[in-house]
Amino acid sequence: MTQQAEQGFGRARGLVDRAPAVLEPTVVAPRTLRPSWERQYAGFMPLGDLGITVVIALLCGRLPWVDTSVALILAVSWLVPLAVGGAYESRVLGQGSDEYKRVLSASWQYAALLGLVAYAVGDESVRGCLFVVLPVGTTGLLLGRQTVRRFVWARRRQGFALHRLVVVGPAFTAADLIREVQGRDDTGFTVVGVCTAGVADDGMTDDLPSSWQFQDVMETVGRTRADTVAVVGSAEMPQGFVRRLAWQLEGTGVDLMVSPAITDIAGPRIHVRPVANMSMLYVEAPRFTGASRVLKNASDRLAAGLLLVLLSPLLMLVSLAVVLDSRGGVFFRQERLGLGGESFSIWKFRTMHVAAEGRRAELDELNEADGGLFKMRRDPRVTRVGAFLRRWSIDELPQLLNVLSGQMSLIGPRPLPITLEDFAGDEHRRLLVRPGMTGLWQVSGRSDLSWDESVRLDLYYVENWSLAVDAVILLRTVIAVVRRQGAY
Repeated sequence: MTQQAEQGFGRARGLVDRAPAVLEPTVVAPRTLRPSWERQYAGFMPLGDLGITVVIALLCGRLPWVDTSVALILAVSWLVPLAVGGAYESRVLGQGSDEYKRVLSASWQYAALLGLVAYAVGDESVRGCLFVVLPVGTTGLLLGRQTVRRFVWARRRQGFALHRLVVVGPAFTAADLIREVQGRDDTGFTVVGVCTAGVADDGMTDDLPSSWQFQDVMETVGRTRADTVAVVGSAEMPQGFVRRLAWQLEGTGVDLMVSPAITDIAGPRIHVRPVANMSMLYVEAPRFTGASRVLKNASDRLAAGLLLVLLSPLLMLVSLAVVLDSRGGVFFRQERLGLGGESFSIWKFRTMHVAAEGRRAELDELNEADGGLFKMRRDPRVTRVGAFLRRWSIDELPQLLNVLSGQMSLIGPRPLPITLEDFAGDEHRRLLVRPGMTGLWQVSGRSDLSWDESVRLDLYYVENWSLAVDAVILLRTVIAVVRRQGAY
């Protein structure tokens, strides 16, 4: 080391020594291993994906234009783009939509690469696999991961397969995060400690091991054996706190999450950009027009037309059953609000007896919903056939006519049978897009959700719509219908 370099190093070391001790040296022994359940999960997924792709390759190999040996080679090599695309990173497994997006992205890129190879070598066997094995295989991979995720969620409801979380931040902000984590089964976290200043008056932090000084984070992490630290309200912390905390956590195997105090805004709309040596979060405005919206509208109408043709025998049988079961017409029509607040008539199969609306007043005290909606698990106005149709969401199928006419979309916020004047300020934003047959609220609990939670999910979709989100919702809709969750 040169004399000049030694002097520079000495000055830097002196500055570090004189710096205020925001955090004491780490008291957590280095831990490079993640929780055992997470390692097992991450290790199982490649094997599960390999089994799915191989089985699909063998099944598709029975088709005359698919070469079984080529299909098997493609099935095994499929794991390479999935791994390169981050589909096996433990931090994305089991929660959020990022896992599905990575599978879709890696599969589409793999398909594009195979298409170029098939074109270059002129191999018809590769082309046959490209148009059969890959689409079916991608669907199988998504369904497989959803199945595994449901198993993990079931374990989490029993108190297993959870990340141990320490929350760091001001009392009221920390209490908000704790409330969200404890109120949902799919977060994958259990709060084991809190490091905060002040006292939250709602009691959310009373039963948790806590330290009232930010400097004691590492001690709390070691005492509670946490594997994740979540920092909220970082603006109210000492300068450089988060940076030094990240240094302290290096090599421990403990994840660090920092909340930007931005809620219900999806990742693709958030970008980090440097401003005056600081990292600033830029939030892009939602887009309600453009090529992607035109593509969505066109694909909605095309899909609705195809589904009406394919489901026409079922629709005829259901129409006959509705007429034979009770007196009245086949369909129920009601005025709803659509794009821009324009009203339209929504179509459903009739599931109630005639003059059911006249009995609404006598049942008001039995209402199980809030926010102006009326829901009963055992509504005496519902017919026998109607109960079956509601249980399997078949009564919604005539709305394909609304989609075909451009009044609705396959996926979007719920259309409500109320007037524009009854909307609160935030709820008006649902009118910026077409209402949908299914949406986030349907796949997240439907009638089991509160009014506020349903509105929040609808607004999240309006603000953060994308084709990838639509694909995930469609997949979750099939699962929700099969499980009959919140359907009554």
